[in-house]
Parts: sequence; C-alpha cells; structure tokens
Amino acid sequence: MKNKYIITIAFALIVGLIGLFFYSSDIKQKKDASEYVPKNGDSVFDDKLLLSNHQENKLLEEKIDNFPSGKIMRYTSYDDLGVQAYTILFDENENVVNFKGYPLIETYQNNISKKRRLKQEVNQYLKVGDTLKYHYLIANVPNAKRIFKIENENNKKAKRTLKNTSQIGIDVKEVLVKKGINTIEAVLTYEFTDKEKTSVTYTEIFEVIVN
Repeated sequence: MKNKYIITIAFALIVGLIGLFFYSSDIKQKKDASEYVPKNGDSVFDDKLLLSNHQENKLLEEKIDNFPSGKIMRYTSYDDLGVQAYTILFDENENVVNFKGYPLIETYQNNISKKRRLKQEVNQYLKVGDTLKYHYLIANVPNAKRIFKIENENNKKAKRTLKNTSQIGIDVKEVLVKKGINTIEAVLTYEFTDKEKTSVTYTEIFEVIVN
C-alpha cells in the first residue's frame, strides 16, 4: 500500500513538471511574438517602450527597430487600418538614409469625400456656425523637430481646438464662419538633426462645402 502511494505521488509530480514546462514555453512564444511600441501618450523621443502583444493591440500605430547599439535604425507608422503608411531609415550616426510613404494623413473628411465619389450616402450637411471635425495621423518621426500647422484658406483667423487621441492621432474641431467652399490645408515639416540638415515638408488638403 505504501509503495502504491509513493508511485501515485511520483506520477503526479512528473505530470506537474511537464505541465509547467509547456506553460513556460507558451509564455516565451507569446513574448517572442510581441513588438516594442511607444506607451500611449509618449513620444518616440522619450525612448520609453512597452512590450505589447499583437493580440491585445490589433492595430499597431508605430514601431521602432534599433541597431544593436540601441540607436534607432527604422521608424514605421501605420494608417487607421493598420497598413504601413510611412517608413524612415537612419544610419548609426542618426543620418537619414531613406524614407517613403505618408507621415501625414487626414482620415475623417477624406473618408467622407471617398464615399461621395462612390455615390454612397453621406451624413454631413454643413452650414455657417457648425463645427467642422477632422482627424490627422501624424508620424512621430525621431531625430527631428516637427512643425505642424493648419489653415483654413477661406478663414485665416479660424479658431480651432486640437486633441491627441492616440500615439499618432489628433482630433481637430473648428467653427465654420464662411459660406461656400472651405479649403483646409495642413502642413507638416520635419527638420532633422543629421549632418545634411535634412528638411522635408508634407501637405494635406481637403475641401468642404458650407451652406
């Protein structure tokens, strides 16, 4: 009887160790499948990175890849569908090597314009006194000073409010005061600190009709 109890305890210990091994392996696999992304609200300049699992964050907004030295090698931002929008490469001396894509994207009004072109129903009728809403995705490109300006070409003194909604998202609201076509222009400039003193400017324009 005593031998039977010893065998039972030994079997239970073996099963427990096997289960612990597979549990530990599963944790390691989940960790390896993760990406390092900036914490919500942090700029990439702060170099504060959070281990974030893809299952918890289905739409990645931006991503940084580093050299073994720890310096930034590549920065990538993504659009509102999670598709790669902009990528910039640096060498280990923080010089710009190459870049492509769109670091400035307006999503709200451009989606409405797209629906109109496709002759889909659009629930937006604007008149004087209404608040115009729009939304930008702006890449937090590292190793650069960022200058961002918005202007209503039909109302140079328009009052608007800006609110950060995510790592790269900004909501904008402004009160419309003039009838007719209102042209909204956003200008984004990056002034890099590399040896070439690289400066790159991007412009995003959309129009709305005010009744």
